[in-house]
Amino acid sequence: MNGQQLSWTEATVADEFAGAVVSLASLCEHRPDRAEQLRLAAVGKLDEQGRALLVALTAQITEEAL
Repeated sequence: MNGQQLSWTEATVADEFAGAVVSLASLCEHRPDRAEQLRLAAVGKLDEQGRALLVALTAQITEEAL
């Protein structure tokens, strides 16, 4: 982050999101035969704003990997 602290609410939401992603990734790893269905179900629950967030997060992860 650029030196700014998150509020308690922001930090809580970010932590919950990260926890859910880690849980989904773990479940996909544990059940590789169901991984695609799990990913599709998760993405299917997102609205346009949620999908845009995933695109932005993907770009951020890609940028950090460089």
